[in-house]
Amino acid sequence: MIIKSAFRLLPCYPGDFDLIGFKIGEMYYIDKCMPMRCSISCSTFENFSTVFQEVHELSKLDHYSNDFFFAEIADIECSNSMFTIQSYL
Repeated sequence: MIIKSAFRLLPCYPGDFDLIGFKIGEMYYIDKCMPMRCSISCSTFENFSTVFQEVHELSKLDHYSNDFFFAEIADIECSNSMFTIQSYL
């Protein structure tokens, strides 16, 4: 399972808004979510994924950044795991 727009799930620290905003004319624009090409975004989402896995005690789940992999023996267990993960993310 791949989470589309994974970094959009994570808000930016308000103290960093001046670092990620930009100005066009007289208007200021601030993206309040993690930008895709920001160097810290990948490691921040990796930390989020690790905490998510540990908090929900999903022992059959593994992840690499925004890619999640889980395996179950039966189809119904696999469907239940997919539903559980999707309901949280």
